[in-house]
Amino acid sequence: MKLFLVLAAAAVALFVGTSHADPRGWMPCHLRLMPVRCSLSADTSNPPAVKDVNRVIAAAYRDHLDVTLAHLYATVNRAQKAHKSTRKWAFLIEEGVPGLAQRVGELANTARARVAAVEVETPAGRRFRAVALRGLGLQSVLFDAFAHDLAAREPTLKAFNRWGTRLNALHRWYTAQVQSVLAVTASKDRAAVEAALRRY
Repeated sequence: MKLFLVLAAAAVALFVGTSHADPRGWMPCHLRLMPVRCSLSADTSNPPAVKDVNRVIAAAYRDHLDVTLAHLYATVNRAQKAHKSTRKWAFLIEEGVPGLAQRVGELANTARARVAAVEVETPAGRRFRAVALRGLGLQSVLFDAFAHDLAAREPTLKAFNRWGTRLNALHRWYTAQVQSVLAVTASKDRAAVEAALRRY
């Protein structure tokens, strides 16, 4: 994860950047809440622990979960430009976000089966696989709830703020889990594993 920034509900757009570029190019990787395939290395000289991390990532995001998340954040960014809590902002959120949030929930849930099936050989790989499984489950629940809340008869701002609070909590959880992966990584491989995790 590149930056350990706190994602406040009122400032989601600060982490998104311009919505006119390819989302995979401009979206900070840490916003996707789980390590994602920002720049999978083809270097065959990587230590086994790094290869394990990359295997887990490839399995989790084979069906473009990261891209769907990028589009969701781009939609939020466009709405933020209309100023939060205005009628235009609410319209853009209500029209553009529920379907994407539901899709993220579905993709995160199905990704768990692929991650569970990944064969890893190192303690770091096993720990990271466990983190990914738990994180994808939490991510699925988070975005399913966001889609449900937006469809319910409650103010859009309230649903959005609730999602932002939960998203922030999930981000903090993942940050802590990165340290748990490094803790079980062999000392000689720790720098390489940390670099890999920071790329994602």
